Amino acid sequence: MKYPVERVVFDWSGTISNDIMPVYETNRRILQRFNLPAKTFEEWKSQIQPTALDFLAINGIQISDADDFAGFFEETYHAVVNDGTKPEIYPEARCIIKCLKGMKKRIAVISAHPTSAILREMREYGLEGLQVPVIGGVKDKSEKLKMLQGYKEMPSVYVGDMASDIRAAKAAGTYSFAITGGYHPRRLLEAEEPDELIDSLSEIPELIK
Repeated sequence: MKYPVERVVFDWSGTISNDIMPVYETNRRILQRFNLPAKTFEEWKSQIQPTALDFLAINGIQISDADDFAGFFEETYHAVVNDGTKPEIYPEARCIIKCLKGMKKRIAVISAHPTSAILREMREYGLEGLQVPVIGGVKDKSEKLKMLQGYKEMPSVYVGDMASDIRAAKAAGTYSFAITGGYHPRRLLEAEEPDELIDSLSEIPELIK
């Protein structure tokens, strides 16, 4: 099946950018800040949530000022990257985004990842010239997807690597493509019944028209 879409909206972390290790290290440092015991990578990955606030909540920490915490997370993440734990672009991402541009598809990014981190990584990945709208620091992706859906009423697909991404796409009335190899394993993605489950971004051009 080919999906009639005019806009392809990407999640960032685990979809375009392989930032799993720097995000893990950021969360590890945040746990230390709250005097919580460190978690191994596997322990952390089994508890991954849509946002760091959600992750802290399941570990017994409730944050009253979300905006203040967002600034703290952003500062900590940049410190981690500057210390040498850097994200990397997924190999096919740059080519596929340019391919979609060539197909006259509009591109956007909606992510819980801080906007400043996304823009920095876009520069490092050589994507800044694509001039795509970037909406970072998002708590409710469905709300932002609905906003894009309403703009010029363009049918869209949301591409993400977590179960919550699929749920957000469905709530917003967009198509959902779940991609493996990111934060959530295949079994969790399959359970959400996305429109398509893909193993590589390179599959996208063949799925849309």
